[in-house]
Amino acid sequence: MPAAAKNLPSASLGMISLVAALLLLDRLAPDACSGVNSFFFPSVEFVQRWMPLFYAPALAMLPAGAKSLQVMDGIKVVLLTVFSWAGTLTVTTLFTTLVRRYAKARLEEAPSGISLAPFSIWEAIPWLAIGAAGFILVYVSPTLLGSPARTLIPFLLSSTVVGFLLGSFLPGPVKRFLHPVITCAIFVNAAALFFSIATEKQFLSVLGSYITNNLKDPGAGDVLLAFVGPLAISYGFLLYRQRRIIVRHGIELASVVSVAGMVSVLITTYAGRALDLSSQLINSVAPSNVTFAFALPVGNLLQANPSLVVSCCVLTGILGANLSRPLLLKATKSDDPVVRGLSAACSSHGYGSASVAAGEPDLLPLCAVAYILMGTFCSLLCSVPALGRIISK
Repeated sequence: MPAAAKNLPSASLGMISLVAALLLLDRLAPDACSGVNSFFFPSVEFVQRWMPLFYAPALAMLPAGAKSLQVMDGIKVVLLTVFSWAGTLTVTTLFTTLVRRYAKARLEEAPSGISLAPFSIWEAIPWLAIGAAGFILVYVSPTLLGSPARTLIPFLLSSTVVGFLLGSFLPGPVKRFLHPVITCAIFVNAAALFFSIATEKQFLSVLGSYITNNLKDPGAGDVLLAFVGPLAISYGFLLYRQRRIIVRHGIELASVVSVAGMVSVLITTYAGRALDLSSQLINSVAPSNVTFAFALPVGNLLQANPSLVVSCCVLTGILGANLSRPLLLKATKSDDPVVRGLSAACSSHGYGSASVAAGEPDLLPLCAVAYILMGTFCSLLCSVPALGRIISK
């Protein structure tokens, strides 16, 4: 375990430490703990409201990240992602149904999650102005801010934000297939293509300025990806808020999350080898059942392709949002919301959970706890050297 703690992504370790600190403070000084939560609430609300924006850059880089990917390998990656989702959903559903025979805690009303204000078209207008000004700036003087990547930040950052906002305005049924993170990626690539045509530069060269992975010369994507860590840490406040759910459904959560995490990773690993995929491609699919804030750090731990990691997570979410509820209702032949919620949360993270919990407000907090714990467990699982070697073998 010391080795696992050493390898554990810093954001996951930070979230675990935050929960422990809040629980300790709650016992020693409840009023102080309440004050801490109130102080950080605006920050937590901010990162939760803009959450998809922070991992969208990895998906936007897919044309560059997958340029060397063979067509057949791409098809295999899609098949592996679908198989991993279906296998995890099936095993988790069966196991949760079994556990619920012995742990029969009823779903009760829980503190609601953070109520996020809907986005307004007025929020997009300033970003459109920033984008227009940014384009003129970089067109006239490409290195005005010190380098092309830094000078492109206003233009490409505004493209990302506008793409996200317009995607959030889409009707619910459309968003099941066209998630705002996808519209972000489309807008960034369209902006990069437009700029490359206007300046007669190569498209991939412009897109490469979006994420440089260089702290001294960051691009717009680097700025947004810097929020992934704080996003994961902010889940600590959400877990603390829902601590009664963790106590009430502790048996189900501990057992189901553990089994789902192991099954998800192992199914992906061995099925990927059967498809004769490279270890990097298998590792890119391995965190696909985990929420994005944990999937990216796990992917980095496994030396996966971040663009493929996010792409596979998006595909898993789309599958879960459209198929989890009808499949679960048909398979379980029961009306146990806990089975539906845990199965969806552990197989298709928050995107699938939102669809399954639609119309059941008391189920959504349980789903949120489950997919946060699923991400934490998978982070810890992949941090264990022995298991990491099995996955990356």
